[in-house]
Amino acid sequence: SRETLLTMAERARAASIPDATERVANEVSRAARA
Repeated sequence: SRETLLTMAERARAASIPDATERVANEVSRAARA
C-alpha cells in the first residue's frame, strides 16, 4: 500500500544508511511501476 511505502521510505531516510535507502528506493520504484 502507499502508506507502507511512505513508512519504509521515511524509515530508510531516518536511518541515513545509503545502502538501505537505495534498496528501499529500488523497491518503491519497482512497486510504482507494477
